[in-house]
Amino acid sequence: MSKVVLIRRKNESDWISCQSITSNLEASYKSFIKDIIIIDIESDFNKYDYYKKAEEILSHNPANIIFIDHTPHPHQLIKSLFYLSKVELNFTFHIFGDFTLQSSHWIGLEDILKQTNNKFICASHKQTNLLKNLVDGLEENLFTVPFPVDTNIFNYKEKEISNEKFRFLYTGRLSDQKNIIELITLFNHFNLNINSNTELIISGPYDDLGIPFLGKKMKSGAYGLTVESLVERLNNPNIQIIGNLNHDDLVNYYQSSDAFISISTHNDEDYGMSPAEALCSGLPCLLTNWAGYTSFKLYCPSSVYLSPVDIQNHKNLPNKSDIIKKMTFLASSKLSSKQRFDLSTTAQSTLGISSVTESLSEIAEKDFTLGKNLSFTERFKALSSSHIYSPDTPFLKASNGEYNSLYKDVYWPYYEEEINEK
Repeated sequence: MSKVVLIRRKNESDWISCQSITSNLEASYKSFIKDIIIIDIESDFNKYDYYKKAEEILSHNPANIIFIDHTPHPHQLIKSLFYLSKVELNFTFHIFGDFTLQSSHWIGLEDILKQTNNKFICASHKQTNLLKNLVDGLEENLFTVPFPVDTNIFNYKEKEISNEKFRFLYTGRLSDQKNIIELITLFNHFNLNINSNTELIISGPYDDLGIPFLGKKMKSGAYGLTVESLVERLNNPNIQIIGNLNHDDLVNYYQSSDAFISISTHNDEDYGMSPAEALCSGLPCLLTNWAGYTSFKLYCPSSVYLSPVDIQNHKNLPNKSDIIKKMTFLASSKLSSKQRFDLSTTAQSTLGISSVTESLSEIAEKDFTLGKNLSFTERFKALSSSHIYSPDTPFLKASNGEYNSLYKDVYWPYYEEEINEK
């Protein structure tokens, strides 16, 4: 294969999941591309910085320029590359949850993307459908490949687990977007009224993002205070908040737990590294049937349990009774070591770096086609306008505080119960 350039941000993302994704994508590409060049960009680059970086990239005469990080958006770099290049450019974009947030940058590139050869790779089936909803003319240039998991770290090691209680585990951001308060409240009801021989372990860093697109913002430390006050008031020893974990401790908790649970309804839940790592560690998963989570049911159908999502009280929330029902089933159906090993093997066969590498290699071998038919839909342009004119509340229906019609128009693929792969 000819020379390839990978574009990533110089400083690691603030999001731990994105750090893993970028690192694992880089490892995947390096495993099958011999002549590969890593180019770092920074969020504080000015136009001249991007111009010089474009000169550096083009000096290598790359056959493919691949973007493997979620920020900063490469619009200024792409403009410089297009201006300087004397040949048709080949771009491969890995799409992250930021895609909708960056709508104005993408729309500003429409004319250039019509004159370049492009491939778009989404991490989940519903995200692929989201792109189809927002971008016309992608056709054979749109692919679905999960973000890879490093299975040298996340796998199942058969050993005796001494848990006296069935352990549900959540790992990830502790955020209003992830419905942590709702998770704690639901588990408390379940534990006190249905199955007392269970426990919930919650690990991760707090954030105070709130639900910004509805104008629901929080002061620094507010969400952590709310969560910890709730746990203190409930006074249930079977609910533990253990903070952020390093890799070794995280692996140990995946090994020692019995099921992973996340009831996130984050509007940009494009994938889910925590569920992917949990599955590769042999943990069954209870998830919302929302956005990127739904794809995990395709990969591990007998070990992923999906709960439906509706808009309730001005917020997307899972069906509470359904969550309780599935928690009850999981806690009464603990997997054996053999079953966990089999689940881990199945998950790794789709989600591991080696499997993803095969898919990316196949995509890399496919011919590029000119993006002349590419165009952004009116709903994507409406989204961009809403971000520009109402940056704090692009989805707020001011009359009653609910989501406006634009939100459902943009994100309807995430609400679908079944995945439409056509």
